[in-house]
Amino acid sequence: MNPHKSPKKVLLIDDDPAYGSIVAAMAICKNIDLHFYESLIEATYGGSRVEQFDSAIIDYNLERMTGIEVSEYLELFFKDIPVILISTEDRSPQEDQLPWPPCLKKFMNKSEGYEKILNAAIELTA
Repeated sequence: MNPHKSPKKVLLIDDDPAYGSIVAAMAICKNIDLHFYESLIEATYGGSRVEQFDSAIIDYNLERMTGIEVSEYLELFFKDIPVILISTEDRSPQEDQLPWPPCLKKFMNKSEGYEKILNAAIELTA
């Protein structure tokens, strides 16, 4: 790890605090500047400027929002940021017959593992 290289900034939005805490701890070990929020509202209106992030990891089913609603917000808030949608379900926006906005680069199941998902988010910033 290059100590002079600034860490990549990754945004994680997931309504599961345990999942977010584990990913945040792993990010520290990997020198990733991860900001974790439990809702889209918190992330987009909580004083955080979304455009400052290099990539984003967003849960496909957030709080009371369906994956369809989450997908609709992606282009609005994350237009210029590569996004990975994650889910515990084997279901993706393609299966819901949604058009993928250009910012949505990948869909991953949480069962693929914390590290693989974090690595994928960093790869999107290269």
